[in-house]
Amino acid sequence: MSKRLISLDWLRGADMVLLTLIGPIMWGVHKTWQLPAGLMRQFTHEWGSLYLWDLIMPLFIFICGAAVPLSLTKRLGPDGKSNLAYWKHVCGRVAMLWFFGLIVQGNLLQLDLKTLYPYSNTLQAIAAGYFIAALATLIRSRKVRFALPFVLAAVYSLPLAWCGDYSMEGNFAHRLEMSVLRAVLPCGSKVLEHGTWGYTWFWTTLMFGAMTLAGAASTEVLLDQRWSARRRTGVLFLAGAGLVVLGGALVPVVPAIKHIYTASFTAIAVGCSMMLYAALYYVYDVCCFRRCMTLPMLFGKCALAAYMVNNVFYGLLDTVGETVALKTGRILAEDLPFYRSLIHAVLLVLVVLAWKNFKSMSKIPRPDVAERKPLSNNSEG
Repeated sequence: MSKRLISLDWLRGADMVLLTLIGPIMWGVHKTWQLPAGLMRQFTHEWGSLYLWDLIMPLFIFICGAAVPLSLTKRLGPDGKSNLAYWKHVCGRVAMLWFFGLIVQGNLLQLDLKTLYPYSNTLQAIAAGYFIAALATLIRSRKVRFALPFVLAAVYSLPLAWCGDYSMEGNFAHRLEMSVLRAVLPCGSKVLEHGTWGYTWFWTTLMFGAMTLAGAASTEVLLDQRWSARRRTGVLFLAGAGLVVLGGALVPVVPAIKHIYTASFTAIAVGCSMMLYAALYYVYDVCCFRRCMTLPMLFGKCALAAYMVNNVFYGLLDTVGETVALKTGRILAEDLPFYRSLIHAVLLVLVVLAWKNFKSMSKIPRPDVAERKPLSNNSEG
């Protein structure tokens, strides 16, 4: 499979636009004009609650998995088995994402082991899920591949149900997290002192893998030529709706907690991702609708660049935004939080656009040197 899905780029870009543009602008508006508390709660992560902001990370992981059938299967050998080139690509991608994750939230640039968080970022979760998906791609049986997300989710969830509770510090994933960190981090580590704010990563890798594999299975369904496009879309949408219902039914027993990716939360998040993916596939790839594409497609094709620039240079973009706002006039100064966030967003779009143009220019092949034809016997001179 090598077909590029516009819906996948659009969904990735929309998720990134929400994270890097809409969210910060909404907080700027709130700080300036005080929006309703219920609305702004949608842009927060609260323990045991499920808001819009909680769906951003699982959607990214799902999208990464959805791209696997398009990117990894074509790298397999003619016999469908992995080769050196396959694993070189996989390990290179995993290493790059892990390194970038260490920069964004792992405090790598401080060059101090006592402040280093070895595993604490969405990019690292994507890397872990991607590696699991790379292993699963080698499984020939489609039924086994489709069953794997449920197996991983069950293996992850059972210790949470039996070995602890669902409190921030009493759950199994958190206790295992702290045990691993105490084993690998040096004495006096600030990470051990400050904790992880309830987020877990090591044991939760199983759930990252489950979400990634769910995304891969979704693309396999959408590209299954045995069914009509309408049927493929309907099957995926109904499967997503079923997961949302399942997650909702589990909530009274298993709270929906984003920080530790409980089974109820993950089912709801993956179900929503499937429904969005199915709807956008039908609109953009089946019906060939081509409106409302510019910003999502820009950020969808340059998602990693947008994420890194927004996180690594967030302070710089904010400072420039504030400086421009203050120098523009008194009205802007009075409403500084909003205009600062707005200018920040515009600057980010310009940087991402410049990066896209740079990438496009770098892919232009150099003109070949004209080959000189040998002079024939009747040539002049």
